[in-house]
Amino acid sequence: MRVSDVMMGKSFLANLTQMKNNIDKVNREIYSGSKINKPSDSPTGTSKLIKLNESISQSESFQKNVAYSLSFMNETVSSMEEIEGEVGNLEALFAEINNAANQPYLKNYGQKVDLAIDSLLNAANRSYDGKYLFGGTDFDSKPFDFNADKSAIELQVSAIDGEHNVKIGPSTVQKVNISGDELFGSIGTNDVFNTLIRIKDKLNSGEVPTQSDIDLVKDFHSNLLNKLSYAGNIQSYLQSTSEMIDQRVLNMKNLVSMETDVDIAEAAISMQNQEYMLQVAYKTASSILPKSIVDYL
Repeated sequence: MRVSDVMMGKSFLANLTQMKNNIDKVNREIYSGSKINKPSDSPTGTSKLIKLNESISQSESFQKNVAYSLSFMNETVSSMEEIEGEVGNLEALFAEINNAANQPYLKNYGQKVDLAIDSLLNAANRSYDGKYLFGGTDFDSKPFDFNADKSAIELQVSAIDGEHNVKIGPSTVQKVNISGDELFGSIGTNDVFNTLIRIKDKLNSGEVPTQSDIDLVKDFHSNLLNKLSYAGNIQSYLQSTSEMIDQRVLNMKNLVSMETDVDIAEAAISMQNQEYMLQVAYKTASSILPKSIVDYL
């Protein structure tokens, strides 16, 4: 079958256009550092990138939630440890009070208990990022405070038992607070605050506190230690979740990199090859195509 000059010319021009397009594509890859600059560069790769980037964005959102939750729990544990230190000191103080040699100094011990009450109240009303740690789900109001004549401590919020739940995975919600109700129990007569106020009043009156009140403080201390352990477990879980999300994001970013990143050295060699092939095509065409076609290229 005889191939006409016109057909050869059309075929050459089509091949020439493809070569130039290939050179332009490699140029864009080198300039941008990415093998995919528009969907048509790789429809399959583009689809993968969309899914990967969506997953990365979602995981990074969960990571922010985990980071916030971990900071919230760290501050919670710090406050609980401060409370535990105060209560431990109080128990040592109660042991001293039972020593007959210290009976003349009961008022001095009353002053120490009074200072401890203030410290406990400050720790119980600690906040992080504008949210009260032990207010349950009532973050905006101080949960505990003295009544008008400062004879008792009263609850100032209604959602003291609320759970602060945060989404840290596609189907995972984690509780990230220790509520005031969990830690301090019902605020009224036998909570640690008002028990200590009774103990302080007795000491200031020159009386030894009752064993039942001392036992209430010990019971609070025991519950506090249990809640510290529970909070520590939440911290550990959040930390391991954070590390897992970090690794997952890193793996997905590596997949994105494999799909898009350009090997500059390899691209430069490809560019040289494409340009060489283009020059060869010009020379070949000049010898086999009518002069009128090549002259106008």
